[in-house]
Amino acid sequence: MICSLVKRRRNHNIITLLNTKLVLQTRSYARKSNMILYLKRSNLMQ
Repeated sequence: MICSLVKRRRNHNIITLLNTKLVLQTRSYARKSNMILYLKRSNLMQ
């Protein structure tokens, strides 16, 4: 009983870690793509 609870909690922690990593990666990727778009637009403006 306790063993299964610990395992479940560990899996939950791993899943949350993966989710936070994914969220951070997608955020950084979105920021980069936004920066690239902004730079392209500014270059087009010039």
